[in-house]
Amino acid sequence: MCADTWRLDARSGLDGAALGQELVRCATLAPSSHNTQCWKFALEGNGRSIAILPDLARRCPAVDPDDHHLFVSLGCAAENLIQAALARGLTGDVRFDPASDAVRVALEPTRAQSSSLFMVFVGQSADKAHWVDVGRCYERFALQATALGIRNAFLNQPVEVRSLRPQFAAAIGLADQRPDLVVRFGRGPTMPSSLRRPVQAVMF
Repeated sequence: MCADTWRLDARSGLDGAALGQELVRCATLAPSSHNTQCWKFALEGNGRSIAILPDLARRCPAVDPDDHHLFVSLGCAAENLIQAALARGLTGDVRFDPASDAVRVALEPTRAQSSSLFMVFVGQSADKAHWVDVGRCYERFALQATALGIRNAFLNQPVEVRSLRPQFAAAIGLADQRPDLVVRFGRGPTMPSSLRRPVQAVMF
């Protein structure tokens, strides 16, 4: 039973409710205060959204009277769910709904399928100086792409998750090098500009 609980389910092709239930299973492997497993899950929109609600019957009022640890536990479950979704090519947006005390995770496919091309930026060495060089190189690319009307965006999940990074590097033939940035680019609509802090906020 324990081995089944902690198994790695590598089945492909899961979707809808079946995928949602697998993501919930992964979420339930998260740690929780005193192992109370103080959560309940609801699949919404055929598994495209998953609500994580507190199971108040599993509260620990003596040691956690304000439910601080209970909601920390919900956060652990939400992050497990997000990481499991990433491993299956999905991205997730986590939001807390104060009206219902629910944590809602909205899932959507990674936007790789709609991208024309990808570029991987790799430093000559894995140190700070070369990481700065990678940033300069990417910025030159981004400026030139913008001048040509080509959109680009980071798609860094494969290099952000430490356990996935060596697999990704090997899959694209980088051997022992470390991929630093993954960028998708192609033609597309103009997106809203992101916000920036005012200059005075970043000056010493």
